[in-house]
Amino acid sequence: MVDGQGDPNTSPAYAEAISALYPVAYGLKFASRRWLRLAMAVATTRST
Repeated sequence: MVDGQGDPNTSPAYAEAISALYPVAYGLKFASRRWLRLAMAVATTRST
């Protein structure tokens, strides 16, 4: 579960959550492009 707690720069739980969510978001992006002909951006995971 991604609940929005902790420091994203130091929390291992945040890294695990992003590792799980990013492939799903990327897959949905390409599925929507193929089936619905939509284009949407997937945010990067870089911190500044």
